[in-house]
Amino acid sequence: MMLLRENLTLGVKEPKLDPPEIHYSPLTEEKTYACSDCGKTYKVKSSLSNHRKWECGKEPRFKCPYCEYKAKQKVHLIRHLRKLHKVFSIDSELNKKILNNCSNDGDTVDNVDSDIKNEIKSEPSAS
Repeated sequence: MMLLRENLTLGVKEPKLDPPEIHYSPLTEEKTYACSDCGKTYKVKSSLSNHRKWECGKEPRFKCPYCEYKAKQKVHLIRHLRKLHKVFSIDSELNKKILNNCSNDGDTVDNVDSDIKNEIKSEPSAS
């Protein structure tokens, strides 16, 4: 059901998404949020929002420059690069490879670079 809400600054009505379905895990009594389209559940409401915005029903946009892995979000590709390929710092050449493999024209090297800097802060120390 599509609800309308009034934008107070413009005085127009905008569509509002249906509220997420809230479920409770029978074993732990934890609240979870379920996607109304695919049924995938999340513990955090913002994770469900990200799922709806970037993942649900969408094809992966980011391809690994080293293997066949594809991700729907940049952060997932960055995690893959760090864990599987042991890439802890991203230079401009790798940024270009990531962008060339990305199907979204809206990203720039600067955008990817800032996302990568936020995700990969430093190489893990040897313990």
